[in-house]
Amino acid sequence: AVKINPAMATSLMTGLMTDTDNFTNAATSAQSLLIGHSLMKQGAKIKLITGSIFQDKTIATLKLWGLAFTRLEKHPNYDLAYTYLTQADLIDHGVDISVAEGISNFMNVLGGHRIVLTLTELPDGKVKGSFRTTRADTDVAMIAKALSGGGHKKAAGFTVEGPIDQALTQIFSVIEKINTLKEKTITG
Repeated sequence: AVKINPAMATSLMTGLMTDTDNFTNAATSAQSLLIGHSLMKQGAKIKLITGSIFQDKTIATLKLWGLAFTRLEKHPNYDLAYTYLTQADLIDHGVDISVAEGISNFMNVLGGHRIVLTLTELPDGKVKGSFRTTRADTDVAMIAKALSGGGHKKAAGFTVEGPIDQALTQIFSVIEKINTLKEKTITG
């Protein structure tokens, strides 16, 4: 057996906290809380984790997120909210593409929608998509897999050809096919 020191406990707790979105999403279970408790007893530094992962946002990051939120749309036929960021947006705000990752998790708190989708244009012109859901009756990994991606039932991703409008057309086409094959996958 390996003795877990405080640095190891902090690393393990970081993984646990990011997977459970700070113990708030469907991945949070009694077992994850027990593991978190054990890691705390072994010296995990919660304040360091929350400061670095969940609270340490720059002005440029929040301005970029604000831009993404101004573009937030609801698809008229699906219970899905989506937004996007272009390479120009990332360059204009002087931020790395990793900043876009947090938008999907943040949007997952958006009420009244079964699925949220964030699209980010990559330097090569392709578009990276990130699905999130909090619904027990929705499997976003099924959609991502149909787009040659993968993930988990509640969080999944994929990459398709760009530009953004072409990517959206392809994504909505795939969702329509899935809905046709399996009623109630997305629409209620």
